[in-house]
Amino acid sequence: PHDGYQQSWNFIQKWLEFPQPWSGQPQTDPPTPRPRPAEGATEAVAEAHRRHREG
Repeated sequence: PHDGYQQSWNFIQKWLEFPQPWSGQPQTDPPTPRPRPAEGATEAVAEAHRRHREG
C-alpha cells in the first residue's frame, strides 16, 4: 500500500525516538499534540540505541 517502505519506516523511527506512555485517558480527536523532547533527549536516545546495537 505504500510507495516503498522508507517513508513509513522513518515515520515509525521518529515516534520511537521519544515515546509517550499512554495515560489511560480517551484519545482526542484531533489528537493532542505531543510535548517536545527535552533539550538533548533525542541525541541521548540515539546514543543509547547505538550502544545497544553494538552490544
